Amino acid sequence: MSTSAALLLAQLALGAAPAEEAGPAPGRFELVLPAEVTLVGLTFGLRPELLFRPGEEGTRSRLRLAAGLFIGPEQTFVPVSFGYRAIFRQGAVVQPIAGAGIELQQRFVSDYPAVRQGAVYVEGGVGFELSARWSVGAMVSIDASLLGGAGASVDPRVHLSYRF
Repeated sequence: MSTSAALLLAQLALGAAPAEEAGPAPGRFELVLPAEVTLVGLTFGLRPELLFRPGEEGTRSRLRLAAGLFIGPEQTFVPVSFGYRAIFRQGAVVQPIAGAGIELQQRFVSDYPAVRQGAVYVEGGVGFELSARWSVGAMVSIDASLLGGAGASVDPRVHLSYRF
């Protein structure tokens, strides 16, 4: 067995990252691509997110900016949200996630004028770290519309994240 093959097997056995993934630590940003469904109003779509880590590496705090486009049988839903997210146990395989924020919601329903609402949301879930840069996970968000009409929604989602 060659020396490089033995070294690669040893790295895999010890859980170390392969040599091509070793390098500079990820930066302060994270791009998240969640696929989501809104259960109230029944729409499906994507809500790309950009997370910013304001502190040093290992800080659990993130600022979150997200915008989505969801299409359903009765409406088109366009949310833009800004919030806070905490990612716990960084560096571990399983990472609990919690967050909260505000959201501007625009709904386009056939035969009605567009509906604009302001909402607050809370979210929780879990991420699974695949490498220093990549993770996958599942979350659920609960929002309550406070301005422009009362309403609530539950939104489960799965996501793929890349840190840079």
